[in-house]
Amino acid sequence: MRISRTLLIFAVAMLTAGCSIYHPQAVDIPLLQEKGETRIDGSIDLSVVPFISGPHINGTVSHAFTDHFAAQGHANIGPASGYLQAAAGGYLPVGERFVVEGFGGLGFGGTLETGDYNKTLDGNPIAYGGRFLMPYLQIDAGWRHLWIFEVGVGLKGGLMLPSFYYNELDPKDNSIVLTHFDYASPNWVLEPALQLRVGSRNVMFTVRLGTTYLSHLYNAPSEQKGNLTFDFFTISTGLNFTL
Repeated sequence: MRISRTLLIFAVAMLTAGCSIYHPQAVDIPLLQEKGETRIDGSIDLSVVPFISGPHINGTVSHAFTDHFAAQGHANIGPASGYLQAAAGGYLPVGERFVVEGFGGLGFGGTLETGDYNKTLDGNPIAYGGRFLMPYLQIDAGWRHLWIFEVGVGLKGGLMLPSFYYNELDPKDNSIVLTHFDYASPNWVLEPALQLRVGSRNVMFTVRLGTTYLSHLYNAPSEQKGNLTFDFFTISTGLNFTL
């Protein structure tokens, strides 16, 4: 009975969790090996620190068009946010198991008004949201066909071009009071990721860990940094299919 109650509380917390202005993207590290190979990845992630954000549903499709040229598309959607990215690049198998690959692309995302759970020093609720563009480069490396395992690491670097807003609300009617500003400062983004898979050659279970660093927002003045929160860490689990 106690276990059931704990699970119910956790499920409610997930469904009612707040959403930060940005969270690390749970993009697949495909480790393509040959022409014509397609990898389809689906996962669910939770982002944590300083708040629990999510769950987000992720989907990634990667395809090798030639012996070295590949493309990738990714999308995710959460309770109050969404993100899309598309990229092209290349891959280089080294021996039978090791792969190095790189992609360059463009991402677009947005967040609806959030922050009702957060308060200013005056006790007023806040709301924030907006959208952003992100040109980026990503490099991946890893090992495939290690018995029933696969291990990959990735590093994504890009430039976030945001158009975020922040409103302080009147607790009586949620009208805008006292503070209203737009945030449009470019941010350098770094996102390292670790990916582990186990399963058969064509179907594998995936666990993916990722973190993020935003240069300017992280070092913004306290009144902005405290209000425009973003999550540092993401964990995702799901299935990957190789065609």
